[in-house]
Amino acid sequence: MPTHTQPNPMNSPEEPLLSQPPEENLTCRSSLLEKTATVTRDRLIAMYSGIALGDALGLPVETLTLDQIREHYGRVESLLDPSVNVFLQNHPTEFGMISDDTQLSVAVSRGLEGAKSRHLDVIMEKIASEHVSELEKTDRGWGGSTKDAVRRLRDGCSWRDSGKSERADRGFGNGIPMKIAPVAFWALKNELPRQEIIELVAAIAAMSHRTSMAVSAGLAHVAAVTYCLCTPPEEFSTQDFVRLVVEFSREGRAYLPETAVPDDISERLAQVGVLAALPLPEIMRELKGGCYVYESLPATYALFLKAPKAQSTLFDLVNAGGDTDSNASMGGALLGALNGGAIFPAPLLEQLPIRDTITLVGNNLFDS
Repeated sequence: MPTHTQPNPMNSPEEPLLSQPPEENLTCRSSLLEKTATVTRDRLIAMYSGIALGDALGLPVETLTLDQIREHYGRVESLLDPSVNVFLQNHPTEFGMISDDTQLSVAVSRGLEGAKSRHLDVIMEKIASEHVSELEKTDRGWGGSTKDAVRRLRDGCSWRDSGKSERADRGFGNGIPMKIAPVAFWALKNELPRQEIIELVAAIAAMSHRTSMAVSAGLAHVAAVTYCLCTPPEEFSTQDFVRLVVEFSREGRAYLPETAVPDDISERLAQVGVLAALPLPEIMRELKGGCYVYESLPATYALFLKAPKAQSTLFDLVNAGGDTDSNASMGGALLGALNGGAIFPAPLLEQLPIRDTITLVGNNLFDS
């Protein structure tokens, strides 16, 4: 932390160094919003809390449908035993555990903080190193694209090439938007120009999800989190949110064009404001919300936009079915970034084993 010395009157003993109180607000110029905005420490830490809480709530019911969740659990509004998740049956589990959504969000955050540079290669080398460190802890629940790429990084491959794969199904999951939220704040704090933000998101995507759609999804979520961090809750506008997300996601179509597919996620995202007016079951019938990011990210935004200032929205994301841990984690990031820590039930947050870590990570990025 920065320190300062108090004025020292003549002939008086020297005053000790005193720590400056930490800043609670950051005022910066956003190149995405094209305006000056104030971001609070509380909302940044709440962003991390939403990532972790949504992840932990959604993990036990991952891939179940809305009807299956209702049949087995009623409405999930508390942490469940994660061992019921079929993908975790060969892994040790603990109550309140998180998955790769939180684990790799922390890796991105630590990479940004540790780079202490705006040079793309320096940032990416640090982010890649943090991913390898997380792989050495556990790859429990990691998607195939991420796991393959980070193993290549571990074996000495450059981040520029680690996302290359001969498999046509790689690079279309939620692995980029689920971990990209810290980039939104870091870009704000450093007042990055629009093109630098785009290049950074494209690089993070290419490291593990080398597809045009992954770049578009990552850009969309950086725009969404930026809007929520910078907008007072009473000024939140669905129209402005959707416009910014669509505009920024479209930038991704210029990257890795050889990987483009007929499904255009930007067009899908343009529909979420209208779809948000539908009942939850109809939203899920339309958007599905599965592990394909073309389904999952639009479903997350539509559910968030139904009630962006309501605590119940986090539980709706969990209970809607599909890729529930990623959807609730991405939506939880938006809820926290917009509303601050009070949006989440304190008793639930206290049950998260990772709660102290995410608070520290948030504070470190804010103060970096």
